[in-house]
Amino acid sequence: MAAMLDLTADRMQAVVSLPAGETLDPAAAWDLLGRSGVVAGVRPEAFLALSEPADQDRTVVIAMGVAAQPGRHGWADHRIETGIRTAVDGTIDWHEQRRMVEVDEGRELVTIHPPEPGRPGRDVTGRVLPPPPVSEVDPARIAGDGTRLVDGRVEAAISGVFQKVQGKVAVAGLVPINGDLDLHHGNIDSKFPIRISGDVRTGFVVKSQGTIEVGGAIEDARVSAQGDLIVTGGILPGHQRVKAVGTVSARHIDSRVVKAGRLEVGGTVIHGVLMVTGEVVIRHMLGGTCTCGGSVTVDVLGSPAGLATVVQAGVDPYEQALWKAAVADHDAALAAVAAARQQVNLISRRLRDHAASGVDSGPDRVALAESLRVFEQASLRLHTGEHLVADHAARVAAAPVAATTVTVRAIAHPGVIIGIGPQATYVVREPTRNATFRLFDGQVVMG
Repeated sequence: MAAMLDLTADRMQAVVSLPAGETLDPAAAWDLLGRSGVVAGVRPEAFLALSEPADQDRTVVIAMGVAAQPGRHGWADHRIETGIRTAVDGTIDWHEQRRMVEVDEGRELVTIHPPEPGRPGRDVTGRVLPPPPVSEVDPARIAGDGTRLVDGRVEAAISGVFQKVQGKVAVAGLVPINGDLDLHHGNIDSKFPIRISGDVRTGFVVKSQGTIEVGGAIEDARVSAQGDLIVTGGILPGHQRVKAVGTVSARHIDSRVVKAGRLEVGGTVIHGVLMVTGEVVIRHMLGGTCTCGGSVTVDVLGSPAGLATVVQAGVDPYEQALWKAAVADHDAALAAVAAARQQVNLISRRLRDHAASGVDSGPDRVALAESLRVFEQASLRLHTGEHLVADHAARVAAAPVAATTVTVRAIAHPGVIIGIGPQATYVVREPTRNATFRLFDGQVVMG
């Protein structure tokens, strides 16, 4: 049986078959290769193997092709990391997840890399084997709203909040929260507006340098907006602060401290503590206090049961709070001065007694020096307090109240106290309907 040369189906190998005891010299091997059309991938070591006899039938690979090397498709390198962050000790604070990432205009979001072509191969007959085709990344499948494509990268076209929407990167000019603000999202502190479609759940914190919109209610959560706070539902009982520099608008408020630049409540305020620098418009105020720098318009004030309800208009609540704090500190300083003076007098009398009797008065002299130091500090605090009280009192009194009114469009019940300015008050003695209260000659009058 003579030597035979076969090609594999893909022509990537040329194989010589030899019977036992047979050999094949190099010239004959080259002849076989030539007759079979093999021109590439010849293995020199195969010639040595074929020239030596063997005890059994054998096959020798005399030529091998080179497979095509695949390239790499274009790929996208995402530059923004989001998701839950784990502390060094492995714990997770679910309130502080920081899922939202804020970006400035021009921030690189994704780097798009071009494809890397593969290398062609060659079979043993010399036929070129092209590598598999590679494709580019389609930027339209990556770049979403609020982004732009610049020199092979996707960057933020606006300053806002980074998002991934249906596989695309996007930047929104506000922070959208679908559903409740709870453990799924964690606390939010953003310089952009925030829109929450559901409730703000108990224990969470929401802060924005813009406007906050809440589609549901605010539970016992801390909410602070430098713009407006718009609450479609109500502000529920709790101890956490609710504050907006702009307007707070809510359906109802129940047993809560609310601070605002302006306040609008479409329903009832029950036992609220309202501190507003501007105007207040409420449908029904039932118990609690409202201090505001502007005028008040309310449909129903108080209740037939006589719940304590106090409205004070024409007074900046923050300036008034500073004035009251200054008065309290002044009173404390006055008491400290009196106590220090009494201590100085006591030690001075004891020193005189000791001097008369020849008793060593060294400890008393040290105590006197300390008491004089305390007296001096308390006196300085009192002096400073007197100026602070006078300054804040003057600011409170200087508030323009001539045009300030409290308007009751339906009824004010007995027991309601209406104040205009820092001192003048009016106590409602009987049910009063459709009335406007204003300041006249230092007194609150109804007219």
